[in-house]
Amino acid sequence: MKEHINLFQPELLEGTIQAKAPRKKLMLVVSAAVVLLFLTIFYIQDEKKQILLKREVDAIIQQRQQLQQQMDTLTSAGLLAGGKSGETGRPLTAEEILKERIAWSKVLVEVSRVVPEGVWITAFENNATKGVRLDGFALSYQKVTDLISSLEASPLFQDVLLDFSRQNTNERRIDFSVHSRLKQRGPENQSEKK
Repeated sequence: MKEHINLFQPELLEGTIQAKAPRKKLMLVVSAAVVLLFLTIFYIQDEKKQILLKREVDAIIQQRQQLQQQMDTLTSAGLLAGGKSGETGRPLTAEEILKERIAWSKVLVEVSRVVPEGVWITAFENNATKGVRLDGFALSYQKVTDLISSLEASPLFQDVLLDFSRQNTNERRIDFSVHSRLKQRGPENQSEKK
């Protein structure tokens, strides 16, 4: 004797089970397609990044080669060698480079030391060909003369020339511009440094 009654016909019951099976297969196929699509997208992006990186590396290598050619040209012309001492074919040492450089902190300290009271410097400019230019104003022409005398007496300046000085009647002052060259370091100046 059966304890329960099944109202479904066996064919219909089997059809529902079979109907669910294609849905699962379809979901598996769609999931696999989505995963494959994501993997393809990541692969394409990775390839793009590699292409961009390769271009950057190629550009850096090309720039390095150009710089190397420029250095070779400078070396063969004697510009990187001790050209002033007559030696060629070797790069400058750190000591030679430091010997040629200008210690601007010392120059500015010297300027602040030699500027007399009653004189104000408003502009300080260095030009490789013209030298150092000091623009400013003073209370009198005598103060401008004192500045020029102080610069001439300084161990750092030479060939001090007054470009102009003129009375500024609106502000009761003398505007001026002074040019000077920095003294080259010679053996006597190098002994002072030590």
